[in-house]
Amino acid sequence: MSILKYQICTSLDTLFNYVILVPDTFKTQLFRFASSMEDMPMRNLTPIGYSAAEDGEYSAEFLKGLSHYQERLDRREARLEKALATAPPQMTLSPKFSVALWKKTLRLNDNDFGGPVVRFAENWARIMESQVAMGKTIAQCARKARDLAVPDNLSGSQDGIAEGLLSEAWIHGAEFARWYRRQRSNL
Repeated sequence: MSILKYQICTSLDTLFNYVILVPDTFKTQLFRFASSMEDMPMRNLTPIGYSAAEDGEYSAEFLKGLSHYQERLDRREARLEKALATAPPQMTLSPKFSVALWKKTLRLNDNDFGGPVVRFAENWARIMESQVAMGKTIAQCARKARDLAVPDNLSGSQDGIAEGLLSEAWIHGAEFARWYRRQRSNL
């Protein structure tokens, strides 16, 4: 039995740093995203099954996987940009969450862990706000908005932090928190 350790790729530049180590074969395997589910969050992985050659050269199949991955990232980024183009320029804060407190949140999270969480939360909220403005409920739009906004390297704990941030800071936070709790209880 192999013990697999992995971290999800954040860009093509870091793809080579995040591979699966399979101790019993001492080979590396690249994972790529399921191509059958275009709108699926990028975190869902399936194995390609090919590894780097012993001499450091990469097989055509490996390079094809890299190309496929970059194409998926590009398509996903285009969908996010399209959704944000019709969204408000920033999320609407809850009356109990001041602009000064939001700015402090942004400043304190200007790092590799907090930055993606805050950007994800704000993008998620902005996309949902545009849908709510068209008459949808949070329950009707939250899942799809999340799938558009979530970065491919977001951990489960970061997802939970984003949920807490939106629940407290966003104008629709209470309704969002109820939806999120229902989703978690259905797992």
